[in-house]
Amino acid sequence: MFLLTSLSILHFFLLSTIFPSIVVQVYAQCNWKIGQDVNTTSGIVSGNASYYYPEVSEYLGIPFGESTAGSKRWLPPTRYYGTGHINGTSFGAACPQSLGSSIPISVFGINPNQSEDCLTINVWTAPQRGEAKKAVMLWVYGGAFQIGDSSVSEYNGAVLANNQDVVAINFNYRLSVWGFPGAPGLEQQNVGLLDQRLAVEWVRDNVAAFGGDPDRITLFGESAGAWSVDFYSYIWTEDPIVNGLIAESGNVLGEGGPGVDLLNELDGYAAWYNLSSVLGCGGEEYGAATVDCARNKTANAIWNATYSFGSSDELLSPTFVPWIDNKTVFSDVVARANNGQFIRKPLLIGTNYNESILFSEIADVAGAPLSNATMLALNNNFRCGARDEALAKGKQGLSAWRYLYADNIGDVGATHGDEVPLVFGNDTGMSGIFQTAWAAFAKDPVNGLLNYGWPKYTRNGSTLLLIGPNTEAIVDLVSSAVYDEYCPHSVISP
Repeated sequence: MFLLTSLSILHFFLLSTIFPSIVVQVYAQCNWKIGQDVNTTSGIVSGNASYYYPEVSEYLGIPFGESTAGSKRWLPPTRYYGTGHINGTSFGAACPQSLGSSIPISVFGINPNQSEDCLTINVWTAPQRGEAKKAVMLWVYGGAFQIGDSSVSEYNGAVLANNQDVVAINFNYRLSVWGFPGAPGLEQQNVGLLDQRLAVEWVRDNVAAFGGDPDRITLFGESAGAWSVDFYSYIWTEDPIVNGLIAESGNVLGEGGPGVDLLNELDGYAAWYNLSSVLGCGGEEYGAATVDCARNKTANAIWNATYSFGSSDELLSPTFVPWIDNKTVFSDVVARANNGQFIRKPLLIGTNYNESILFSEIADVAGAPLSNATMLALNNNFRCGARDEALAKGKQGLSAWRYLYADNIGDVGATHGDEVPLVFGNDTGMSGIFQTAWAAFAKDPVNGLLNYGWPKYTRNGSTLLLIGPNTEAIVDLVSSAVYDEYCPHSVISP
Protein backbone atom coordinates (compact mmCIF):
# COMPACT_ATOMS: atom_id res chain seq x y z
CA MET A 1 0.00 0.00 0.00
CA PHE A 2 1.30 3.45 -0.89
CA LEU A 3 2.09 5.55 2.16
CA LEU A 4 2.47 9.31 2.22
CA THR A 5 5.84 10.72 3.19
CA SER A 6 6.45 12.34 6.56
CA LEU A 7 6.41 15.70 4.80
CA SER A 8 2.96 14.89 3.46
CA ILE A 9 1.74 14.01 6.94
CA LEU A 10 2.96 17.38 8.21
CA HIS A 11 1.34 19.11 5.24
CA PHE A 12 -2.03 17.55 6.04
CA PHE A 13 -1.75 18.30 9.76
CA LEU A 14 -0.87 21.95 9.15
CA LEU A 15 -3.64 22.41 6.61
CA SER A 16 -6.07 21.08 9.17
CA THR A 17 -4.93 23.64 11.74
CA ILE A 18 -5.52 26.42 9.21
CA PHE A 19 -8.85 25.08 7.96
CA PRO A 20 -10.23 23.09 10.90
CA SER A 21 -13.25 20.84 10.55
CA ILE A 22 -14.27 21.65 6.99
CA VAL A 23 -17.75 20.14 6.72
CA VAL A 24 -21.02 20.93 5.01
CA GLN A 25 -22.87 23.29 7.30
CA VAL A 26 -26.32 22.22 6.12
CA TYR A 27 -26.14 19.22 8.42
CA ALA A 28 -25.74 21.34 11.55
CA GLN A 29 -28.55 22.01 14.02
CA CYS A 30 -29.02 25.57 12.79
CA ASN A 31 -31.71 26.37 15.37
CA TRP A 32 -29.41 25.59 18.31
CA LYS A 33 -29.13 28.44 20.84
CA ILE A 34 -25.93 28.86 22.84
CA GLY A 35 -26.40 27.32 26.28
CA GLN A 36 -29.96 26.24 25.57
CA ASP A 37 -31.72 23.80 27.88
CA VAL A 38 -30.90 20.15 27.21
CA ASN A 39 -33.06 17.29 28.46
CA THR A 40 -30.91 14.54 30.02
CA THR A 41 -31.45 11.56 32.29
CA SER A 42 -30.09 13.74 35.09
CA GLY A 43 -32.57 16.55 34.49
CA ILE A 44 -32.99 19.59 32.27
CA VAL A 45 -29.58 21.26 32.06
CA SER A 46 -29.02 24.90 31.16
CA GLY A 47 -25.58 26.03 30.08
CA ASN A 48 -23.85 29.14 28.87
CA ALA A 49 -21.32 30.30 26.31
CA SER A 50 -17.74 29.21 26.86
CA TYR A 51 -15.54 32.02 28.15
CA TYR A 52 -12.88 31.07 25.62
CA TYR A 53 -15.10 30.45 22.59
CA PRO A 54 -18.54 32.10 22.75
CA GLU A 55 -19.85 29.89 19.93
CA VAL A 56 -19.33 26.83 22.13
CA SER A 57 -22.06 25.84 24.59
CA GLU A 58 -20.69 24.80 27.96
CA TYR A 59 -22.57 22.55 30.41
CA LEU A 60 -20.83 22.06 33.74
CA GLY A 61 -21.35 20.09 36.92
CA ILE A 62 -24.05 17.72 35.66
CA PRO A 63 -24.54 14.91 38.21
CA PHE A 64 -24.21 11.42 36.71
CA GLY A 65 -23.83 9.53 39.99
CA GLU A 66 -25.40 9.94 43.41
CA SER A 67 -23.40 11.04 46.45
CA THR A 68 -20.86 8.43 47.57
CA ALA A 69 -20.84 9.54 51.20
CA GLY A 70 -21.95 7.66 54.31
CA SER A 71 -23.54 4.28 53.66
CA LYS A 72 -22.61 4.52 49.95
CA ARG A 73 -18.93 5.05 50.67
CA TRP A 74 -16.79 2.32 49.05
CA LEU A 75 -19.72 0.92 47.12
CA PRO A 76 -20.16 0.90 43.32
CA PRO A 77 -21.67 4.17 42.12
CA THR A 78 -25.42 4.60 41.79
CA ARG A 79 -26.71 6.30 38.64
CA TYR A 80 -28.25 9.72 39.26
CA TYR A 81 -31.66 10.28 37.69
CA GLY A 82 -33.65 13.48 37.86
CA THR A 83 -36.31 15.54 36.11
CA GLY A 84 -35.70 18.95 37.64
CA HIS A 85 -33.65 21.89 36.43
CA ILE A 86 -29.84 21.83 36.68
CA ASN A 87 -27.82 25.04 36.51
CA GLY A 88 -24.89 23.89 34.41
CA THR A 89 -22.86 27.08 34.58
CA SER A 90 -20.30 26.08 37.22
CA PHE A 91 -18.21 23.02 37.96
CA GLY A 92 -19.20 20.56 40.65
CA ALA A 93 -17.05 19.77 43.66
CA ALA A 94 -13.85 17.79 43.18
CA CYS A 95 -13.63 14.34 44.70
CA PRO A 96 -11.45 14.17 47.86
CA GLN A 97 -7.75 14.26 47.05
CA SER A 98 -4.68 12.66 48.60
CA LEU A 99 -1.37 14.33 47.78
CA GLY A 100 0.84 13.99 50.82
CA SER A 101 2.62 16.77 52.63
CA SER A 102 5.47 17.66 50.29
CA ILE A 103 3.55 19.65 47.64
CA PRO A 104 0.47 21.86 48.16
CA ILE A 105 -2.62 20.79 46.20
CA SER A 106 -3.00 24.33 44.82
CA VAL A 107 0.02 23.74 42.57
CA PHE A 108 -2.12 21.45 40.41
CA GLY A 109 -5.09 23.79 40.04
CA ILE A 110 -7.44 21.42 41.86
CA ASN A 111 -10.82 22.79 42.91
CA PRO A 112 -10.53 23.53 46.66
CA ASN A 113 -14.22 22.65 47.00
CA GLN A 114 -14.08 18.89 47.62
CA SER A 115 -16.89 16.54 48.50
CA GLU A 116 -17.92 12.90 48.29
CA ASP A 117 -20.88 14.16 46.25
CA CYS A 118 -18.55 14.67 43.31
CA LEU A 119 -19.65 12.47 40.41
CA THR A 120 -20.33 15.18 37.86
CA ILE A 121 -19.70 15.53 34.15
CA ASN A 122 -19.00 18.50 31.84
CA VAL A 123 -19.83 18.97 28.15
CA TRP A 124 -18.55 21.38 25.48
CA THR A 125 -20.36 21.42 22.13
CA ALA A 126 -21.30 23.55 19.12
CA PRO A 127 -24.23 21.72 17.47
CA GLN A 128 -25.22 24.78 15.43
CA ARG A 129 -22.39 24.12 12.98
CA GLY A 130 -20.43 21.24 11.53
CA GLU A 131 -21.68 17.67 11.68
CA ALA A 132 -25.12 17.09 13.15
CA LYS A 133 -23.84 13.97 14.92
CA LYS A 134 -20.35 14.76 16.11
CA ALA A 135 -17.62 12.43 17.30
CA VAL A 136 -17.27 12.43 21.08
CA MET A 137 -13.97 12.76 22.97
CA LEU A 138 -14.34 11.66 26.60
CA TRP A 139 -11.37 12.61 28.81
CA VAL A 140 -10.11 10.78 31.91
CA TYR A 141 -7.76 12.85 34.09
CA GLY A 142 -4.54 11.51 35.58
CA GLY A 143 -2.78 12.07 38.89
CA ALA A 144 -1.51 8.66 40.09
CA PHE A 145 -5.09 7.85 41.18
CA GLN A 146 -4.51 10.30 44.07
CA ILE A 147 -5.37 13.71 42.65
CA GLY A 148 -7.36 15.00 39.71
CA ASP A 149 -10.35 17.16 38.91
CA SER A 150 -12.39 17.80 35.78
CA SER A 151 -12.42 21.56 36.47
CA VAL A 152 -8.66 21.96 35.99
CA SER A 153 -8.30 24.68 33.36
CA GLU A 154 -5.87 22.58 31.34
CA TYR A 155 -8.70 20.11 30.61
CA ASN A 156 -11.20 22.66 29.30
CA GLY A 157 -12.77 21.13 26.19
CA ALA A 158 -13.84 24.35 24.47
CA VAL A 159 -10.89 24.42 22.05
CA LEU A 160 -11.52 20.88 20.85
CA ALA A 161 -15.23 21.57 20.43
CA ASN A 162 -14.60 24.83 18.60
CA ASN A 163 -11.75 23.89 16.30
CA GLN A 164 -12.18 20.16 15.76
CA ASP A 165 -15.98 19.86 15.54
CA VAL A 166 -16.27 17.27 18.31
CA VAL A 167 -18.22 17.07 21.54
CA ALA A 168 -15.61 17.25 24.32
CA ILE A 169 -16.52 15.80 27.71
CA ASN A 170 -14.78 15.14 31.03
CA PHE A 171 -15.88 13.98 34.46
CA ASN A 172 -14.87 13.27 38.06
CA TYR A 173 -14.17 9.86 39.57
CA ARG A 174 -13.19 8.77 43.08
CA LEU A 175 -9.52 8.72 44.04
CA SER A 176 -7.14 7.29 46.62
CA VAL A 177 -8.83 5.52 49.55
CA TRP A 178 -12.27 6.73 48.41
CA GLY A 179 -11.91 5.05 45.02
CA PHE A 180 -9.47 2.22 45.76
CA PRO A 181 -9.81 1.26 49.44
CA GLY A 182 -8.25 -2.21 49.40
CA ALA A 183 -10.47 -3.11 52.35
CA PRO A 184 -11.74 -6.48 53.64
CA GLY A 185 -15.25 -7.67 52.86
CA LEU A 186 -15.92 -5.45 49.84
CA GLU A 187 -17.32 -7.02 46.68
CA GLN A 188 -15.68 -4.30 44.57
CA GLN A 189 -12.31 -2.79 45.47
CA ASN A 190 -11.87 -0.51 42.45
CA VAL A 191 -14.99 1.63 42.67
CA GLY A 192 -13.12 4.52 41.05
CA LEU A 193 -12.92 2.48 37.85
CA LEU A 194 -16.64 1.77 38.12
CA ASP A 195 -17.27 5.52 38.36
CA GLN A 196 -15.55 5.82 34.99
CA ARG A 197 -17.79 3.18 33.47
CA LEU A 198 -20.88 4.95 34.80
CA ALA A 199 -19.71 8.16 33.12
CA VAL A 200 -19.32 6.33 29.81
CA GLU A 201 -22.86 4.95 30.16
CA TRP A 202 -24.19 8.45 30.87
CA VAL A 203 -22.50 9.76 27.73
CA ARG A 204 -23.94 6.92 25.66
CA ASP A 205 -27.45 7.73 26.90
CA ASN A 206 -27.28 11.53 26.69
CA VAL A 207 -24.70 12.78 24.21
CA ALA A 208 -27.10 12.80 21.25
CA ALA A 209 -29.01 15.61 22.96
CA PHE A 210 -25.80 17.67 22.84
CA GLY A 211 -25.20 16.96 19.16
CA GLY A 212 -22.92 13.98 19.72
CA ASP A 213 -22.86 10.55 18.12
CA PRO A 214 -23.20 7.78 20.74
CA ASP A 215 -21.67 5.35 18.25
CA ARG A 216 -18.45 7.40 18.01
CA ILE A 217 -17.20 7.79 21.57
CA THR A 218 -13.43 7.82 22.05
CA LEU A 219 -12.16 7.38 25.61
CA PHE A 220 -8.83 9.15 26.13
CA GLY A 221 -6.65 9.96 29.09
CA GLU A 222 -3.15 10.69 30.35
CA SER A 223 -1.04 9.09 33.08
CA ALA A 224 -3.47 7.42 35.52
CA GLY A 225 -6.13 8.44 33.02
CA ALA A 226 -4.32 6.39 30.36
CA TRP A 227 -4.02 3.49 32.81
CA SER A 228 -7.78 3.85 33.29
CA VAL A 229 -8.37 3.73 29.54
CA ASP A 230 -6.24 0.59 29.35
CA PHE A 231 -7.95 -0.98 32.37
CA TYR A 232 -11.26 -0.22 30.68
CA SER A 233 -10.16 -2.07 27.55
CA TYR A 234 -9.63 -5.28 29.52
CA ILE A 235 -12.75 -4.98 31.71
CA TRP A 236 -15.62 -4.21 29.35
CA THR A 237 -14.98 -6.62 26.50
CA GLU A 238 -18.61 -7.72 26.21
CA ASP A 239 -20.14 -4.23 26.08
CA PRO A 240 -17.41 -1.69 25.29
CA ILE A 241 -19.71 1.25 24.36
CA VAL A 242 -16.65 3.21 23.23
CA ASN A 243 -15.45 3.09 19.63
CA GLY A 244 -11.80 4.07 20.13
CA LEU A 245 -9.15 4.36 22.85
CA ILE A 246 -6.30 6.87 23.29
CA ALA A 247 -3.71 6.28 26.03
CA GLU A 248 -1.17 9.06 26.66
CA SER A 249 1.76 8.06 28.88
CA GLY A 250 0.19 5.16 30.71
CA ASN A 251 -0.62 1.50 30.17
CA VAL A 252 -1.15 -1.67 32.17
CA LEU A 253 1.66 -3.65 30.54
CA GLY A 254 4.41 -1.33 31.80
CA GLU A 255 5.96 -2.57 35.02
CA GLY A 256 4.51 -0.24 37.62
CA GLY A 257 4.16 2.85 35.47
CA PRO A 258 4.34 6.16 37.39
CA GLY A 259 5.25 4.72 40.75
CA VAL A 260 2.00 2.79 41.06
CA ASP A 261 2.51 -0.74 42.37
CA LEU A 262 -0.79 -2.58 42.24
CA LEU A 263 -1.98 -4.32 45.40
CA ASN A 264 -3.84 -7.55 46.09
CA GLU A 265 -4.98 -9.76 48.97
CA LEU A 266 -1.43 -11.01 49.51
CA ASP A 267 -0.67 -7.55 50.89
CA GLY A 268 -3.08 -8.34 53.72
CA TYR A 269 -5.04 -5.08 53.59
CA ALA A 270 -2.11 -3.46 55.41
CA ALA A 271 -2.79 0.10 54.26
CA TRP A 272 -6.48 -0.21 55.09
CA TYR A 273 -5.82 -1.49 58.60
CA ASN A 274 -3.39 1.38 59.18
CA LEU A 275 -6.20 3.74 58.24
CA SER A 276 -8.88 1.99 60.30
CA SER A 277 -6.61 1.95 63.35
CA VAL A 278 -5.96 5.68 63.11
CA LEU A 279 -9.71 6.23 62.74
CA GLY A 280 -10.33 4.35 65.98
CA CYS A 281 -12.01 1.45 64.19
CA GLY A 282 -9.46 -1.17 65.14
CA GLY A 283 -7.09 -3.16 62.98
CA GLU A 284 -6.86 -6.61 61.46
CA GLU A 285 -8.54 -8.28 64.41
CA TYR A 286 -11.82 -6.52 63.51
CA GLY A 287 -11.79 -7.50 59.82
CA ALA A 288 -14.69 -6.27 57.70
CA ALA A 289 -16.24 -4.51 60.71
CA THR A 290 -13.61 -1.80 60.24
CA VAL A 291 -15.32 -0.80 56.98
CA ASP A 292 -18.71 -0.31 58.65
CA CYS A 293 -17.04 1.72 61.36
CA ALA A 294 -15.16 3.89 58.87
CA ARG A 295 -18.36 4.63 56.97
CA ASN A 296 -19.55 6.49 60.06
CA LYS A 297 -16.51 8.77 60.04
CA THR A 298 -16.42 12.10 58.24
CA ALA A 299 -14.55 12.53 54.98
CA ASN A 300 -12.30 15.03 56.75
CA ALA A 301 -11.43 12.46 59.42
CA ILE A 302 -10.47 9.96 56.73
CA TRP A 303 -8.45 12.59 54.90
CA ASN A 304 -6.53 13.46 58.08
CA ALA A 305 -5.97 9.78 58.84
CA THR A 306 -4.40 9.11 55.45
CA TYR A 307 -1.98 11.96 56.01
CA SER A 308 -0.96 10.60 59.40
CA PHE A 309 0.51 7.38 58.02
CA GLY A 310 0.60 7.69 54.22
CA SER A 311 3.49 8.65 52.01
CA SER A 312 4.80 12.22 52.19
CA ASP A 313 4.47 12.23 48.42
CA GLU A 314 1.46 10.28 47.21
CA LEU A 315 2.27 10.99 43.55
CA LEU A 316 5.50 8.98 43.75
CA SER A 317 4.55 6.41 46.37
CA PRO A 318 0.76 6.26 46.55
CA THR A 319 -0.80 4.30 49.40
CA PHE A 320 -4.23 3.47 47.96
CA VAL A 321 -4.15 2.35 44.34
CA PRO A 322 -6.02 -0.02 42.01
CA TRP A 323 -6.32 -3.49 43.47
CA ILE A 324 -5.80 -6.74 41.57
CA ASP A 325 -9.24 -8.26 42.06
CA ASN A 326 -9.46 -10.18 38.77
CA LYS A 327 -12.76 -8.43 38.13
CA THR A 328 -11.57 -5.01 36.99
CA VAL A 329 -7.78 -5.36 37.36
CA PHE A 330 -6.31 -8.67 36.26
CA SER A 331 -3.24 -10.56 37.46
CA ASP A 332 -2.92 -12.32 34.09
CA VAL A 333 -3.07 -9.19 31.94
CA VAL A 334 -0.05 -10.26 29.84
CA ALA A 335 -1.79 -13.50 28.92
CA ARG A 336 -4.97 -11.58 28.17
CA ALA A 337 -3.02 -9.20 25.95
CA ASN A 338 -1.49 -12.09 24.01
CA ASN A 339 -4.84 -13.85 23.66
CA GLY A 340 -6.75 -10.79 22.53
CA GLN A 341 -8.97 -10.63 25.61
CA PHE A 342 -9.58 -6.90 25.30
CA ILE A 343 -11.97 -4.53 23.58
CA ARG A 344 -11.69 -5.03 19.83
CA LYS A 345 -11.47 -1.35 18.98
CA PRO A 346 -8.65 0.79 17.53
CA LEU A 347 -5.96 2.20 19.82
CA LEU A 348 -3.77 5.31 19.67
CA ILE A 349 -1.02 5.08 22.26
CA GLY A 350 2.26 6.81 22.99
CA THR A 351 4.65 8.42 25.41
CA ASN A 352 6.86 11.44 25.88
CA TYR A 353 10.60 11.31 25.31
CA ASN A 354 11.76 11.71 28.91
CA GLU A 355 8.80 10.83 31.13
CA SER A 356 10.91 10.50 34.27
CA ILE A 357 12.00 14.15 34.50
CA LEU A 358 8.71 15.20 36.12
CA PHE A 359 8.98 12.43 38.73
CA SER A 360 12.58 13.38 39.39
CA GLU A 361 11.56 16.98 40.04
CA ILE A 362 8.79 15.86 42.41
CA ALA A 363 11.22 13.55 44.20
CA ASP A 364 13.71 16.40 44.62
CA VAL A 365 11.03 18.53 46.27
CA ALA A 366 10.21 15.62 48.58
CA GLY A 367 13.90 15.29 49.48
CA ALA A 368 14.26 11.82 47.96
CA PRO A 369 16.11 12.18 44.63
CA LEU A 370 15.74 9.43 42.05
CA SER A 371 18.78 7.54 40.80
CA ASN A 372 19.64 7.45 37.10
CA ALA A 373 18.75 3.75 37.08
CA THR A 374 15.30 4.48 38.50
CA MET A 375 14.71 7.21 35.93
CA LEU A 376 15.70 4.88 33.09
CA ALA A 377 13.38 2.20 34.47
CA LEU A 378 10.50 4.70 34.62
CA ASN A 379 11.05 5.73 31.01
CA ASN A 380 11.12 2.09 29.97
CA ASN A 381 7.93 1.28 31.88
CA PHE A 382 6.05 3.87 29.88
CA ARG A 383 7.66 3.37 26.50
CA CYS A 384 7.99 -0.43 26.44
CA GLY A 385 4.47 -0.94 27.71
CA ALA A 386 3.11 1.34 24.98
CA ARG A 387 5.01 -0.70 22.41
CA ASP A 388 3.55 -3.93 23.75
CA GLU A 389 -0.03 -2.66 23.90
CA ALA A 390 0.22 -1.55 20.26
CA LEU A 391 1.72 -4.91 19.28
CA ALA A 392 -1.04 -6.78 21.13
CA LYS A 393 -3.70 -4.99 19.10
CA GLY A 394 -1.85 -5.57 15.84
CA LYS A 395 -1.45 -9.25 16.65
CA GLN A 396 -5.25 -9.53 16.60
CA GLY A 397 -5.55 -7.66 13.31
CA LEU A 398 -6.77 -4.48 14.99
CA SER A 399 -5.71 -0.95 14.14
CA ALA A 400 -3.14 0.60 16.47
CA TRP A 401 -0.97 3.68 16.15
CA ARG A 402 2.01 4.68 18.27
CA TYR A 403 3.63 8.08 18.78
CA LEU A 404 6.60 9.54 20.67
CA TYR A 405 6.51 13.21 21.63
CA ALA A 406 10.16 14.16 21.28
CA ASP A 407 10.21 17.93 21.75
CA ASN A 408 13.57 18.83 23.30
CA ILE A 409 12.06 21.05 25.98
CA GLY A 410 14.76 22.50 28.24
CA ASP A 411 17.36 20.28 26.57
CA VAL A 412 16.01 17.25 28.47
CA GLY A 413 13.09 16.25 26.26
CA ALA A 414 9.34 16.29 26.73
CA THR A 415 8.42 14.89 30.12
CA HIS A 416 5.33 13.40 31.71
CA GLY A 417 2.25 15.49 30.98
CA ASP A 418 3.86 17.91 28.54
CA GLU A 419 1.50 16.92 25.72
CA VAL A 420 -1.70 17.58 27.69
CA PRO A 421 -1.81 21.38 27.22
CA LEU A 422 -1.14 20.79 23.52
CA VAL A 423 -4.04 18.36 23.14
CA PHE A 424 -6.34 20.93 24.78
CA GLY A 425 -4.38 23.98 23.62
CA ASN A 426 -4.62 26.79 21.10
CA ASP A 427 -4.70 24.68 17.91
CA THR A 428 -1.55 26.20 16.38
CA GLY A 429 1.87 24.72 15.75
CA MET A 430 2.60 21.68 17.89
CA SER A 431 -0.84 21.89 19.48
CA GLY A 432 -2.42 21.73 16.05
CA ILE A 433 -0.59 18.50 15.25
CA PHE A 434 -1.85 16.81 18.41
CA GLN A 435 -5.40 18.09 18.10
CA THR A 436 -5.74 17.26 14.43
CA ALA A 437 -4.45 13.72 14.91
CA TRP A 438 -6.52 13.05 18.04
CA ALA A 439 -9.70 14.39 16.42
CA ALA A 440 -9.07 12.49 13.18
CA PHE A 441 -8.82 9.29 15.22
CA ALA A 442 -11.98 10.10 17.18
CA LYS A 443 -13.98 10.81 14.03
CA ASP A 444 -12.86 7.61 12.31
CA PRO A 445 -10.76 5.30 14.52
CA VAL A 446 -10.20 2.83 11.68
CA ASN A 447 -9.18 5.10 8.80
CA GLY A 448 -8.84 8.61 10.20
CA LEU A 449 -5.08 8.48 10.73
CA LEU A 450 -4.46 6.36 7.63
CA ASN A 451 -5.97 9.20 5.63
CA TYR A 452 -3.17 11.42 6.93
CA GLY A 453 -0.54 8.91 5.84
CA TRP A 454 0.17 7.61 9.33
CA PRO A 455 0.48 3.81 9.02
CA LYS A 456 -0.57 1.32 11.65
CA TYR A 457 2.15 0.40 14.11
CA THR A 458 4.15 -2.74 13.35
CA ARG A 459 7.05 -4.52 14.99
CA ASN A 460 9.30 -3.62 12.07
CA GLY A 461 9.30 -0.68 9.70
CA SER A 462 8.98 3.08 10.06
CA THR A 463 5.61 3.28 11.80
CA LEU A 464 6.41 5.24 14.99
CA LEU A 465 5.32 8.85 14.62
CA LEU A 466 7.92 11.17 16.10
CA ILE A 467 6.23 14.45 17.05
CA GLY A 468 8.16 17.68 17.50
CA PRO A 469 11.82 16.65 17.28
CA ASN A 470 14.26 19.54 17.83
CA THR A 471 11.45 21.68 19.28
CA GLU A 472 9.87 22.14 15.86
CA ALA A 473 6.25 21.64 14.89
CA ILE A 474 7.04 18.76 12.58
CA VAL A 475 6.46 15.03 12.49
CA ASP A 476 8.47 12.14 11.14
CA LEU A 477 7.87 8.43 10.65
CA VAL A 478 10.74 6.41 12.10
CA SER A 479 11.61 2.90 13.16
CA SER A 480 10.95 2.37 16.85
CA ALA A 481 14.04 0.17 17.26
CA VAL A 482 16.44 2.95 18.23
CA TYR A 483 13.96 4.46 20.70
CA ASP A 484 13.20 1.09 22.26
CA GLU A 485 16.81 0.00 22.60
CA TYR A 486 16.59 -0.28 26.39
CA CYS A 487 13.30 -2.15 26.34
CA PRO A 488 13.38 -5.81 27.31
CA HIS A 489 12.03 -8.42 24.93
CA SER A 490 8.38 -7.76 24.21
CA VAL A 491 5.86 -9.66 26.35
CA ILE A 492 3.73 -9.98 23.21
CA SER A 493 4.64 -13.02 21.14
CA PRO A 494 4.82 -12.61 17.34
